Amino acid sequence: MSTHRFFIPRDYFSERDIRLPENIQTQVRKVLRLKPGEKIDVLDGSGEVLHTRLVEKENGVLSAEIFGRE
Repeated sequence: MSTHRFFIPRDYFSERDIRLPENIQTQVRKVLRLKPGEKIDVLDGSGEVLHTRLVEKENGVLSAEIFGRE
């Protein structure tokens, strides 16, 4: 199975993780039914691919923890 890829603007990025916008959180949870711990790739328009792992924060917000770059 291939890894899902999402374009997310840089203003959602911090140094170690990426806060997923509401529309992407909905797609990830309700359409794709991905769970925390699963991997997604994030594109930011710079040509770099960020390999991430889904993490659910204490307030229920889904984010993506960066673990690699390509």
